[in-house]
Amino acid sequence: MFMLHTHRKTFKDKIKQTKEIINKALNEHNCYVSFSGGKDSTVMLHLTLSISSNVPVWHWDYGDYLIPRSIYNEILTNLEILGVNKLVVDKRKGDDARVNYSYGYEQFFKTIKGNKCLYGWDMGLIGVRKSESTTRKNKYTDFFMNGDCYPLIEWDYMDIWAYIVKYDLPYPKVYDLYAPFLGYDKARFVTFFDGEFNTLQSMVDGIILPEFRYL
Repeated sequence: MFMLHTHRKTFKDKIKQTKEIINKALNEHNCYVSFSGGKDSTVMLHLTLSISSNVPVWHWDYGDYLIPRSIYNEILTNLEILGVNKLVVDKRKGDDARVNYSYGYEQFFKTIKGNKCLYGWDMGLIGVRKSESTTRKNKYTDFFMNGDCYPLIEWDYMDIWAYIVKYDLPYPKVYDLYAPFLGYDKARFVTFFDGEFNTLQSMVDGIILPEFRYL
């Protein structure tokens, strides 16, 4: 199904447009790519590296309590496979990360601000998509907003998975376990272990991956 989608003109046009947006951002700003390890940021990273292989990549490690290390190690391996040359990794601090979500967000945005000053970055390339939620649809109205760039905002889940299949990109295999049950449109990597997203019903249930049932 995803491979068939790659042959559609709309899909090809979307890739062309997205590359033009990324190219504009790279030409006019000192950019970095934000990489979570999930499917959207994987596509975002691959598209950017296809234009410039030396773009710095920033990765936020959500911490031991939100991403088990066995799965996290897969993310690091995928970064190597994707061919990242310049990588900056920062890790969420604090043992209360499972319950104190606001504190985690404060760390996240404070770290981004600090890195922009430290490395001279003035724009992030971020793989946010409108179709993920009504909130995002209303919030992200342009490719360039608030000093960052969102080249994938018009992509849907079919586009994302079609691109991954077309280019045989690495991605966390936990998707293969949960997407058939949750739906490929609803399986989101960051929500598998983060209690903040319980309402999306995408938390690991401890049955398919029993080793994580007590997290």
